[in-house]
Amino acid sequence: MVVFHFIREAGWPVFTVLAAGGAACAVAIRMMSKPTDALASLCRNLAVLTVLLGVAGTLLGLHVTVDAIKDGPAEQRWFFLIGLKESLNNLLMAVFLLLPTVFCYMMGRFKQLS
Repeated sequence: MVVFHFIREAGWPVFTVLAAGGAACAVAIRMMSKPTDALASLCRNLAVLTVLLGVAGTLLGLHVTVDAIKDGPAEQRWFFLIGLKESLNNLLMAVFLLLPTVFCYMMGRFKQLS
């Protein structure tokens, strides 16, 4: 239930983060069983894409938040903090997806280099 709330708050950019991060994690898991240089390169590139999409989602969310509050009354300007929290969910999702990806990638590289 909390995950659905988290995704809903993040908005549509989180789905691109989920796609890239999920693909990176799947490639890293595959790399643990059969490590190759091609899989390592693909995993690294998907990981970078995941981070970039997380940052882009965060920046897009902040842009929308600023547009929504710029003409509002001064006493409601603190709403920016709520928008900031929601926008950062994109970056946080990227980090959550990359933690197991990096672990699996390291295990695959260790196996490959041993």
